Amino acid sequence: MKKMVKWFCVLSAVAAFLIGIRWSLMPVLAPPQGLYSGTEVDLIHARYPHSLIDPAKVAAGQSGDTFGWVMAEMKARGIVLLEVTGVFLGGVLAFRMVRRRKIAANNAPQDMLASSRP
Repeated sequence: MKKMVKWFCVLSAVAAFLIGIRWSLMPVLAPPQGLYSGTEVDLIHARYPHSLIDPAKVAAGQSGDTFGWVMAEMKARGIVLLEVTGVFLGGVLAFRMVRRRKIAANNAPQDMLASSRP
């Protein structure tokens, strides 16, 4: 039963990571394009209402180019994905260290008692 739970957790983490990769690459996989009556900033807001990078600030330096926003958004999403992955792996490592210390602490007195017996 423990192995089944462990494999379920591992597969869930891998699936979450793959979904995160898809989320971070979404501006490149489905760039803001198509017919739209307005500016390119309005097009980005229409296609991506929840973006990490404000397209108005990126588009201010470039005229008529959404590629700068796409790259900036993808980079920001990739950094968020790496940070979330790091926090997850740090939590797993901390949990394992604490668990091993508890097991070692529970086994240490028994070892000392066993060695003192003739």
